[in-house]
Amino acid sequence: MNIERELTDPERAILQMAIDSMPVGREQANAQIAVAKHGGPAHPGTHPCFLITLPEEVDRIPLGSTYPLTLYVTPDEHTVGTIELFIVDGRLDSLDWSVVSLTDDESGTTEFPSLARISAEMKLD
Repeated sequence: MNIERELTDPERAILQMAIDSMPVGREQANAQIAVAKHGGPAHPGTHPCFLITLPEEVDRIPLGSTYPLTLYVTPDEHTVGTIELFIVDGRLDSLDWSVVSLTDDESGTTEFPSLARISAEMKLD
């Protein structure tokens, strides 16, 4: 069964936010995001995370950025956390929301937060 699919607009926007924070390798990362696909869940569980599949021939992202790239999710009444973009061997590899529940609801979070809650800088207000 092939689980690969096109990225949604919000998924692509989150990846772009992370790439925009890179001091080195943005050109290669932008070229990769243009051809990236959602490769299915990165690991079991309910929180949002997925593998990124790319054609073999993409230009590699050079060393010079710290990985994973971290985005910060401002708290709402239910959740807070970080979203990390992992890059392995110069290739976009996976996107993972490390979500913390702020309520007693243990049902789990199954979607990424709204783009308005995501930032490249931690906001403590």
